[in-house]
Amino acid sequence: MLPLRPPPTVVSVARVAGRVAALDGLRGLAALAVALGHALLVVRENVVADWLGGSALALTTNGFSIAASHAVWLFFVLSGVVLTKLATRGPPGTFDYGRYTLSRLARLYLPVWAALAFMVVTVLLVRRTSSGFGAWVDGHPTHLDPWALLNDATLLTGTSGALSPLWTLQWEVLFSLLLVLYLAVLQRVPAVLALVMLVACSSLGGVLGNPTLLYLPMFGLGVVLALNWAALARAAAGLDAVVRRRRGGVTVTTVVALALTTEAAFLGWQLTTSPLIAPPARSALETVGHLAASMLLILLAGLWPPVRRAFSSRPLQWLGLVSFSLYLVHEPVLLAVVRLAVPAHDAACTLGLCPPAPAGFSALPGSALTDGFSALPGSALADLGAPGIVLMAVVAIALSLAVAAAFHRLVERPAHRFAQRLRADSPHPRLNRTGGTP
Repeated sequence: MLPLRPPPTVVSVARVAGRVAALDGLRGLAALAVALGHALLVVRENVVADWLGGSALALTTNGFSIAASHAVWLFFVLSGVVLTKLATRGPPGTFDYGRYTLSRLARLYLPVWAALAFMVVTVLLVRRTSSGFGAWVDGHPTHLDPWALLNDATLLTGTSGALSPLWTLQWEVLFSLLLVLYLAVLQRVPAVLALVMLVACSSLGGVLGNPTLLYLPMFGLGVVLALNWAALARAAAGLDAVVRRRRGGVTVTTVVALALTTEAAFLGWQLTTSPLIAPPARSALETVGHLAASMLLILLAGLWPPVRRAFSSRPLQWLGLVSFSLYLVHEPVLLAVVRLAVPAHDAACTLGLCPPAPAGFSALPGSALTDGFSALPGSALADLGAPGIVLMAVVAIALSLAVAAAFHRLVERPAHRFAQRLRADSPHPRLNRTGGTP
């Protein structure tokens, strides 16, 4: 009897051509990593610990900080994949670039403007006049300049830093406008050659400190992956069929692939202490490693069944749904919580609700994970103690997720629907529900 449906390991042509749900989950996890990275930065700048040592705490926090700081590179490559799959979904010549441009700009700008308004409200409610919270918190503008906010709202000539995640959106806008040029060029270049050239350009941009040369090729990497998605899907299905013939083959292959991805991501960090590699070469290798890790992770999430199922899980799909909102609102929430933490702590103590500060996180003296963990003397958060500072960061992340859910429902989802209406007469009106953005 012939099967009524293809085996679950075979990637169908329809799935290759359409939206890949697992990439939404990957984007959601990356957005959460950015939010957690900022919260961890506040903790690291207000807590005394051996952050640079070889303890489990140091290795974990350093590794996560590096991954979170480069999560936006993953966003850039993902945007290249998503928008290219959108533009090439139908027969050649049927994609309406005019309507696409209007829809894409609405999809980006409307949530950005709302996020700026939300940030202004948080600043009016919780003034940013105090200092002593660490370099990252104190580095944000204490007063809002209307002209700077207007410039932020355009996303064209740089951003003021009042809402720092906006710096990535200026590159998203530029790529969205240049998509037709990317396609015109990269469709005519062999895939391997295109990938090598794009990675080389980004590496050179990192060495020279040129953001245009560093970031714009990253979108091109996603374009190349999307243009060759069907061939990559067939290769993944073939490999899956081969490894399934051996007991434990899928598990071993998945672990090896994820290990290679992790190794590539941390390549530059591992070379920082090598006296044999000059800083420019180390910077180039770090760029190559992070970009290779981003591409591998996208291919694993989109095409390799075990990883695809993991990123298609309900929690990660929800994170993907609110990822853009979380990316936009987490920073104002975190900054407000940081400044309200000490007054809230003092008010709780006045009411007799302040628990005695614990000696540490572990009952085991001298634990490799918690040894020397205390609040930084002179920090504005010193009264909270190290456990209180960590708890503050956890509360900020939880509140950010709640605000992101509300922001998605009230702002992003209506903006998405409006953007879809702008393309209502286009042959392919549906856009990835997360819009190809963080």
